[in-house]
Amino acid sequence: MSVRTLLAIGLLWSFVACGVANAPQVPRCRTDNDCSAYPGTVCFAEGCARPDVDLVAEISGGPLAGLHPQEVGVPRVGAVLDLELKTPLAIVGEFQRERFPTGNRVAYTEPVVVRASGESLMLPGVSRAYEARISMTDRGVFSLPVGTGSYTLTASPEDPSIPPETLDDVVVTSSGASKAVGFAFPAREAVVTVQGRLLRKRTVEGDVAITEAPMDLQAFDPNTGKPLSQRVEVSSGTAASRGDFTLSLSPLAKTLTRVSLVASPRRTGAMVPSKTFTFPFPFPAELVLELGDFGAPVPNVAGKVMGPDGAPVANAQVVLEGVVSGNGQFRSRVVATNAAGQFAVDLLASQSDQPLYATVLPPSGSNAGAWFGSVRMSGAALTAPIEVPARVMVSGAVTGPNGEVAAGVSIRATFLSGFASKALPIGDMETVSDGAGQFTLNLDPGEWRVEFVPQAGLGQQDWPRIARPLTVSALDDQGRLREQQSFAATFPQGRRVTGVVRAKSDRNSTPVANASVRLFRVPLIGGKATEAALVSTAIADEQGRYTVLLPAAQR
Repeated sequence: MSVRTLLAIGLLWSFVACGVANAPQVPRCRTDNDCSAYPGTVCFAEGCARPDVDLVAEISGGPLAGLHPQEVGVPRVGAVLDLELKTPLAIVGEFQRERFPTGNRVAYTEPVVVRASGESLMLPGVSRAYEARISMTDRGVFSLPVGTGSYTLTASPEDPSIPPETLDDVVVTSSGASKAVGFAFPAREAVVTVQGRLLRKRTVEGDVAITEAPMDLQAFDPNTGKPLSQRVEVSSGTAASRGDFTLSLSPLAKTLTRVSLVASPRRTGAMVPSKTFTFPFPFPAELVLELGDFGAPVPNVAGKVMGPDGAPVANAQVVLEGVVSGNGQFRSRVVATNAAGQFAVDLLASQSDQPLYATVLPPSGSNAGAWFGSVRMSGAALTAPIEVPARVMVSGAVTGPNGEVAAGVSIRATFLSGFASKALPIGDMETVSDGAGQFTLNLDPGEWRVEFVPQAGLGQQDWPRIARPLTVSALDDQGRLREQQSFAATFPQGRRVTGVVRAKSDRNSTPVANASVRLFRVPLIGGKATEAALVSTAIADEQGRYTVLLPAAQR
């Protein structure tokens, strides 16, 4: 079990145990009435639960002040919730380089790009990412301002002859102390130098260079996916380019039995495939990488997208990908269909007898749904139109706490699972309830989370935002295609929670103007923390004062 997992579990249970552990839950609920058998609970996306426990506050004073997001567990929320930002957090450390043959280290002061990517410690699913170019360092010392989180940290010198270094499980908490790390770049003599050529193909008549597009090459550990080298240019995509390359690999390569080299075009949609070459280590004396005879581009391959009613689908996004001749992977650029449902995309012909795979994502609001499947091309056209399935029309009404009409409510549905392709992920679907509180959403089959956000200007200032789970099924109980599905929601009574956001300094704490406050629930389902769900947001005023609305517990 990783350090990240252990720490996250500990932080969660340190404040959750006193609340949610004693709160009975049911698997599903649609309204607070479904929770009437569980006193003190209201309906959340994950089921009935108490609204005053199991919360995490994320607070931020803004990047300009160096106060990136920090989170704090809230065991129980009363009428007042004051929050405190610790001093600006940062990952600090040193860049060093080993000296050969002594192994001693000296400060490395040339430019380095540092990237920190990970997620919040206490908010599963909330990502964190920071990047900075560190130059003109004093004795190799650096500082990267970050928020609380668990990170993978990568340091990449701008000198391509020096391999990048990666550190896992770099944990930054809100204790107010910076996290100290160190990078030791290998001595030049310890670097594994690999030379070779990247070609289209090698024939008895001679080598055929790649002239279609600029290409890059990078080495990876095939077991972990970590980079072992910098990403370097290997072909300029011109007739003068021979494809010669020199890679400088981390000494860690010597501990591996195999190393992967990934060749990829620099531009998205370039008419050249990417390809992964995996070799036993040490490498062959003559390292020649052949993309293979991937063929000439086939421009403007025609296709058409038809909806379930036989009508053309306009403004749909389409991308095609697959294995081409030479066993490389090709992905086209994203194109859009016109009013007649037609599109044209530049392709490489797929490998013999192998299909291409298309992802189609119709626009939000269309009754035509997302589709992923195989297609075939013949000449400069797909052999058949792409027929996409229907989305399900989800219709219903949203009402206020006392049954009043909830007009103008912002409704956003977030797709959670069910669609196979990652080439074009399904985005949020949004709408607004009409004057009668009615709404419709055209949704693809799968699991969704639907959020209802009231509007203060429409007399809804005392209603808390809510989220409800929704399973959209393509078939009804009789196994017939479903065209419509009902879904309703009722806002619960709200209660106001006020507080002040302060920043801690060495001597005192001062209010933070315009601080951001976000309150999340971290549901525990089956004893495991699931993806954090946002329940309320606020921006503090000039004196650091803020107000959020939470559901009021049922009596």
